[in-house]
Amino acid sequence: MTGVLALQIHQGQPMTVQFKNFRIKKLASSERSDSGGLEKLQGMFEVSGVEANGSAIPNDDLPKITVTVKENVYTVAYEDHTDRGTFTVDPSKTPHAMDIRPETGPDAGVTLPAIYEATADGFRTCYARPGWDRPASFSTSDEAGRLMVTYKRKKS
Repeated sequence: MTGVLALQIHQGQPMTVQFKNFRIKKLASSERSDSGGLEKLQGMFEVSGVEANGSAIPNDDLPKITVTVKENVYTVAYEDHTDRGTFTVDPSKTPHAMDIRPETGPDAGVTLPAIYEATADGFRTCYARPGWDRPASFSTSDEAGRLMVTYKRKKS
């Protein structure tokens, strides 16, 4: 219940800001936004970028992959097969934490520690290999054992 309220004003001509009848409403927990949590990850997405070993993989080399998220279940549709699994998120962490549990594919049965960042247009994740520490930043390198993927929301 403490903190700072601020109005961000972008650079430009001098201006005056005034407020009248300003009220702050405390929301019940059921009304609060999940601030980057599960709600923003719902829908269909296409892979729009991948980085591994410190280098971006050219878009022409990316396979056509569609990811569908419904609640905490995901499916990954490749051209020739589909993988699926579950995940949990913790948007209270900085960066937001994600634990991915594939049910099929080469990592089936293990937990992949990851971080994520959600936007209105999609999200990006940085995954660690099984048994490695959760990434602390959105970066990869030869020895980091990480893969960073950017997903764009699929247009209907």
